Amino acid sequence: MTTSLSLPLALFHRLLIGWALVFCAAGAWAQQDAATETAQADSAWQPPQDPRQWLGSEPLTPESLKGKGVILCFFDEESEEVDDGWPAMLALAAENQGKPVIFIAVSSGTEPRELARYVGRHRITWPVILDYDRSFESRFGFGPINDRHPAEVRVVNAEGKVLPGALSDMPGTIEKALEGAAWRVDPTTVPQSLLGAWRDVEFGSFASAAGVIRRTEKSRDEAIKAGGALLLEAVNKEMNAALTEAIDAFRSEQYWETYKKLDAVQTRFDGYEFPHDIEGKLRELAKRDDVKEELNARRTLEKAVRTAMKGSSGALRRARGMLERIVNDASETEAADRAREMLSQQP
Repeated sequence: MTTSLSLPLALFHRLLIGWALVFCAAGAWAQQDAATETAQADSAWQPPQDPRQWLGSEPLTPESLKGKGVILCFFDEESEEVDDGWPAMLALAAENQGKPVIFIAVSSGTEPRELARYVGRHRITWPVILDYDRSFESRFGFGPINDRHPAEVRVVNAEGKVLPGALSDMPGTIEKALEGAAWRVDPTTVPQSLLGAWRDVEFGSFASAAGVIRRTEKSRDEAIKAGGALLLEAVNKEMNAALTEAIDAFRSEQYWETYKKLDAVQTRFDGYEFPHDIEGKLRELAKRDDVKEELNARRTLEKAVRTAMKGSSGALRRARGMLERIVNDASETEAADRAREMLSQQP
């Protein structure tokens, strides 16, 4: 039972579960690779990817918000000052609806149920991050959010750079976020019935929009057909850019990078017509010794995480042994780097 674990094993279990939530879901390796590349623009801008840490939204990534402005509002839910300020903040966000800027609230150290009640009471419609261990807050360089320091605001611009904001000048802060920001498709050109698919396209959930976009091609409504064509054009633009990166990696003989990029394309753009035989190329690359080693190490890492999630002390020891085997037997792989990081954080 988990409750019988020693403190080091219990913390090791928690660490592995966190990695599992990021890497073991279908397609999550591809998503994480894309998110990590974009996040290199600013190391602070790495939102949590555990769905349990988000209210009102699936986890958003730097990749999904690329090209948009982001306003991060950190707040203390026990502050009367913050309580009194919500109506004005929400009204200001509503005034900027339709512009390529997204507001995200961040609550530190709050219980999930308590936060859900708070969000409902104040009618907060933004995505909300539950930063239960303050790991997200701590990346931004300001003191802890508490009753003496109840709120902070930061801007993430269209290039993924984190910039200071000012609660005393929110209009100016919003303008800073909007510099260089743009929608992939102007929402005013899309019929109301396609706004769900439009949002998926804007925030990088291309596969989720595929079915709706395909159906617009057969619509008798010319406005819907035209709106679908605009969305498909935007998706194809992103797909072609991603394929170009994969081709460049292949020409540079970076075969594992090529594999990852093509795998990401296949996952992110599932449901669309590909201009190349991606599946065939992935099979071809997987026969290479260097790619095969990376794939085998990745599978072992995934198995280690799944084993650890069983929670018993024996399962955790087996998982640790798998991580050590990756480091020893496949030391030059990407999975070995991640295994080393996980082992180094074990108390």
